[in-house]
Amino acid sequence: MMKWTKIKIAAAIVGAVALGGSGGAGELRRAAAGPPAQADQADKTAVTDGQTELSKLEQEHVATLRKGANMAEQMFAHGLGAIADVNRLNQSLVEALQDELTTAKKQEELASRQAAAGIATVLAPVEAKAYRLGIEIELSEETSP
Repeated sequence: MMKWTKIKIAAAIVGAVALGGSGGAGELRRAAAGPPAQADQADKTAVTDGQTELSKLEQEHVATLRKGANMAEQMFAHGLGAIADVNRLNQSLVEALQDELTTAKKQEELASRQAAAGIATVLAPVEAKAYRLGIEIELSEETSP
């Protein structure tokens, strides 16, 4: 087995672990298939494609919870809702942001390893860090009084 193939297999395994097992088998098959001429760019971004999809779902989840929390607060302010609804939705929002932050940290670590292995650009860890910091800012805004 050639050295570049071992690196791709290792990255696929790391990506599968970071994503909770999703997408890893396809990456292993693609990496073990050999050096297709035009597939190099696809190989470099294949692991992060699953992360992007997960990240979009988490962002939508957070946005939906934020909307629900705002609606509950407005309803409570007008005497149409219970404080328990406000508290429950705000707690769910904070938990979702914490989950998104955990995923973002894993993505940042993975991007750093991929860049070090030469299968991602040096911009990947910078973008991942910026994304993680954005989530940390959102979380601090949601948890501050």
